[in-house]
Formats: sequence, structure tokens, C-alpha cells
Amino acid sequence: MSDLNLITLSGRIGGIGEMRAVGDNKVLNVRLANKGWDGREKQEVTDWYDLTCWNRKAEYIANYQSVGSKIVVTGRLKQRDKDVHYGETLSKPYKAFEVVVI
Repeated sequence: MSDLNLITLSGRIGGIGEMRAVGDNKVLNVRLANKGWDGREKQEVTDWYDLTCWNRKAEYIANYQSVGSKIVVTGRLKQRDKDVHYGETLSKPYKAFEVVVI
């Protein structure tokens, strides 16, 4: 039996990249902002997620959504870190399977 790798995020679009072609596919990178409450710090915090949308999902977001639109995304977590200057690391984006506008 294989393990389940499924994640659901909701939030507002914080940035939409340029649509680009990868072979016969279209790909779009999207930033998703998710606000929550940090009980320890007693303040509102915003978490940012990098999403990769492919083909029809990418076209839908590029053509019909804008920064600030509220969406729900179901996808797969693919966590690959890459080194960046000054010793920091950035994580690779989540792959979006479904995008629902609220």
C-alpha cells in the first residue's frame, strides 16, 4: 500500500507569474497567502506557499483570477530544497491538482 501525499490549502492569491511552455504543457507559478493566528505570539501571521499549476488549471488562473482572489487548492507536496546565496534555502513549490474559487 502506498502512502498518501495530499495537501489542501486555502488563501488569497498573492502573486501570479508568467505563463510559460514546458514542451507541450503550460505551467504557471502562483504565490498563495494564508493568514492564521499564532497563539504563542498572540498575533496574526501570514504563511506563503509557492504553487505550480499546469495546463488547464494554469490557464484558468491566468485568465480569470487576479491578486487577492480567494481560492482552495488541492495538490501534492513535493519538498525539494535548493541552496541559495548566503546559506539560505528555498523550498520548491506545491503541485496543484485542483483549484476552486471561493
